Amino acid sequence: MILLKFTCSITFFLLVSCQSYGSNVPYLLSKDANYYVVPFKHITFLEDSTKALQFEDIQSNDLQAYFTPYKSYYQVDDFEKAWWFKFSLKNISGKFMDWKMYVGFNNIIDLYLEDENGKITHKKGGQYMPSSQRDVVEGRISAFNLKLDPGEAITIYTRIENINHRIPYFEPVVINSRYWNKSLQKRNLNEGLFYGIMLIMVFYNAFIFLSYRDKTYLFYAAYIFNVAFYFFVLKGFTREYIFSENPQLEAYGWQISLGLSPIFYFQFIRTYLNLKELIPHWDKLIKYAVRICIIILVVQIAITYFTFNIQLVGRIAYFILISQAIFSHILLSILVKTKNKLAYYIAAGSLCLWTGGIVGLYFTITAYFLDGLVYGQYGIIAEVLIFSLGLGYK
Repeated sequence: MILLKFTCSITFFLLVSCQSYGSNVPYLLSKDANYYVVPFKHITFLEDSTKALQFEDIQSNDLQAYFTPYKSYYQVDDFEKAWWFKFSLKNISGKFMDWKMYVGFNNIIDLYLEDENGKITHKKGGQYMPSSQRDVVEGRISAFNLKLDPGEAITIYTRIENINHRIPYFEPVVINSRYWNKSLQKRNLNEGLFYGIMLIMVFYNAFIFLSYRDKTYLFYAAYIFNVAFYFFVLKGFTREYIFSENPQLEAYGWQISLGLSPIFYFQFIRTYLNLKELIPHWDKLIKYAVRICIIILVVQIAITYFTFNIQLVGRIAYFILISQAIFSHILLSILVKTKNKLAYYIAAGSLCLWTGGIVGLYFTITAYFLDGLVYGQYGIIAEVLIFSLGLGYK
């Protein structure tokens, strides 16, 4: 009898747990906050190994029974499959809600909104969705418009498919449109200042090169231009204004600009400090390093063209960036020891770049919707200004 009671208690507990976790109980939007992160306990998901399931199939009772609780990012573990997610929202704030919804930085996203009357609204988005088909064009993230009347409940089905070999990432966030628009305005202001400063420096140094034929200014202008274009891609402007209907081309944009930046950086240092006279053996090492960077860039572009394996290309890029940072640190340490006054400008500018990059990485990882890349851009502006002072001193 005791065993029977214990078994019944355990069974009841499991049933309650299953129903309370991932049972698509609506997540309640109760106040006019900046944003809400939808808890996993309100989400269920379905794996589509064939990538052939349509929304009409998903609506069937047979497949609805296969939706399981979404408890961890690690449950989504295969880029070769499509993934369906389901959750519900309800506006209990008593006010009309004009919101945006962010569902993760993924390649191809289909969103199906089902209201209480069974009406279906289909929206598209994602990193590689042409702008003419995206529900929200601005920004690099995958966002959708979401409007809820007071008391209205809605069920949201999301299909995610990645083609760049990266594992899909799903964490829905509902964002107040006022907060969203304010963030975009702040982004545009910051980016306008950044690109304005960078382009002025590009044209100024290009003009000096054309006037005096000193390659130092050519390498410096090329370095600034490639760094600026790299951020232009990262912030989503190439997708908005250049590759709007062919967004996959942006993969080549960031690879080329990121690959060329260190090449022109090292060439700038060689000519600026006349390393052939100052430390000849390091001048030769930099020449070899530049050749290696060119080869790796060609390999990355080939991988992208033939396989579009951005996951692998990204890992190669990160490895190269770390290697270049170590190489630069050793080089700068040696340059400072030479007590060359010009080398102090290079060291100070590089320190600004690294500091901005580290601070930006920290905020990117730890804060929602805080654009950590801005701190990296601050570091770059400081670096460029210090390098320019060094050129003036020279």
